[in-house]
Amino acid sequence: MSARGTPRRTEITARELGRRPSWVLAAVAAGGSVTVTGNGVAVARVVPTGAEAPPGAAGSRP
Repeated sequence: MSARGTPRRTEITARELGRRPSWVLAAVAAGGSVTVTGNGVAVARVVPTGAEAPPGAAGSRP
């Protein structure tokens, strides 16, 4: 969380995700979101459960 108490958005590489999965889960459990990049391009976002997926996102329901 930031100094103001709002969840932070964080960006990490896919390699870092592989090295620090527990850190990513802890950040998300605290209310933040983590964007995962591959070759500098955002490929995934890890968000707390209950967060809405954008329409048409893989795994989203109509």
